[in-house]
Amino acid sequence: MTVLALLTIALLAGSSVALPNRIVGGDETSIEKYPSIVAVEFFSWGGIWIQTCAASILTSRYLVTAAHCMLEHVSFRRIRAGSSYRNTGGVMVLVEANFIHPNFELEGAFHDIAVTRLAQPLVYSSVIQPLAIVAQNTVLPDGLPVVYAGWGAIWEGGPPSEVLRDVTVYTINNALCTARYEAADSPWPL
Repeated sequence: MTVLALLTIALLAGSSVALPNRIVGGDETSIEKYPSIVAVEFFSWGGIWIQTCAASILTSRYLVTAAHCMLEHVSFRRIRAGSSYRNTGGVMVLVEANFIHPNFELEGAFHDIAVTRLAQPLVYSSVIQPLAIVAQNTVLPDGLPVVYAGWGAIWEGGPPSEVLRDVTVYTINNALCTARYEAADSPWPL
């Protein structure tokens, strides 16, 4: 739980850039291990709800997620809390409002962060808990193992996982991160 909290704070504190679908693989896990994660679902034109993103519980009514996950009208979004599975189980709650970072840019994914307010409060349980948040200005050392959890692709370009997965990655400093993103935007191969 602490590692996930550290990762979330790192993303909130320093995330002005995000590349989609950059973390794949990992291992199947359970919601009991990460009770602060929820699936974000979109109501498709086919009349079904489809999990498209994830969010973390801040309080019983508020979540933090990526801004690009909340661009559609709130009536097209709900969350599924307390389930290890992508589209089944848990409790569903409709989204009431989204507060997207004012400097968010879809192209380049700068400031890709949003706070979501739920229509009803979540009821905490062993599988629904708020995220533990570390203090502001906490410095994360290079090479710190942190965990991403979600329903992302099992392999590069593959379909999303039906079961919650986690993968360990390691922190890098801001200068190296900036250099990598600048290189990714260059016309030259990496």
